[in-house]
This record gives sequence, structure tokens and C-alpha cells, in this order.
Amino acid sequence: MYLSKILLVLNEVFMKYNFVICVDNSEYEASLDIWKVYETIKDEKSERHNLIRIIDDSGEDYLYPSNFFKNISLPEPIQEAYLNYKQNYV
Repeated sequence: MYLSKILLVLNEVFMKYNFVICVDNSEYEASLDIWKVYETIKDEKSERHNLIRIIDDSGEDYLYPSNFFKNISLPEPIQEAYLNYKQNYV
């Protein structure tokens, strides 16, 4: 429990959370929800192939075509609420 909280804080300090919104789920209707906000993980190798690494509701990450998503900025209070949720429930 304590280790996971430390890792989340380190992520917040060094990696900042990145969020996208799904605008297309062609061929992935069972996995992606249109207009849903997803957290991403920076993956330069995948980005060179026009893929984006998305974290789903289970906490697992998967690659999808990057053109299925648009980058978004969340207000600071929402990012804080998200971090709190991850610390307590994930």
C-alpha cells in the first residue's frame, strides 16, 4: 500500500499524467468507449509507429492507433481527484 502511494507520487512529480479522449473506436468497440477520457503512458517507440499506450479500467495498458484519440488538458482539481482515486482504489 505505501509503496504504491510512493510510486504514484513519483509519477506525479516526474511524469505528469497525460490524458486523451477517444474520438474513434473502429475495430475496437468492445475495448474503447467514444468520448471516454483515458490516461496514457509515454512510449516513444510506439509513437514512431503512430500508436498510443492507453491505460484501461483494469489498470492494464494497451496500444491503439493514435488517431483514435485527441490530447486533452484536465483542470488541476480534476487531476488531483484522479490521483486520489488511484491512491485509494487502484
